[in-house]
Amino acid sequence: MRQLYETAWRRCGVALMIGWLPIACTWAQPADEAPGGVNRSAERVFNDPWRERTTRLPAPPREQDLLQFKAGTGSLEYFLDRRSISLAADNVTRFSVVIRSPTATNVLYEGIRCETREYKAYGYASRDKPLKRVASGRWKPILARRGATNFRYQLLEGIICDEFNGLPVEPAEIQSNLAPRSDPTILGKD
Repeated sequence: MRQLYETAWRRCGVALMIGWLPIACTWAQPADEAPGGVNRSAERVFNDPWRERTTRLPAPPREQDLLQFKAGTGSLEYFLDRRSISLAADNVTRFSVVIRSPTATNVLYEGIRCETREYKAYGYASRDKPLKRVASGRWKPILARRGATNFRYQLLEGIICDEFNGLPVEPAEIQSNLAPRSDPTILGKD
């Protein structure tokens, strides 16, 4: 940590000499420190190897806890279960996603690593059944696709990950952003 601050203040001194003080001195602040003291980019700053934490499967989603989000066109509907959204010290956002078609409902419990743009499946279920653990879950890249798997890309690009800095968004903010609005003026409609 000391080396991080020394490097940042050295940049600040050079910037002062060339007149860029306001811009460069913002680098001296520990911007990776998030509310609650969780370092959102510990691997990047300290070069520590990343370690995934042990994951337990959540309870099945309840209808009143579902938050709808858009993930393309077609007959499928996508929902996040507000009770399952979590962000742990390993910087993985975990969540249950419910995918509905006119004839079926499936539940997936997955995690997204914003910094590496990867996902991992932890469990799956059909409607109202308990989740079953995925036996050989491994991290896979999230690709922009069309169809049923496009939801991961949509979550990565603006719901779960901050589109400007690539870091995870806090679960409370995810829930707030997806919550239905009863006041039409909030959405900019007069």
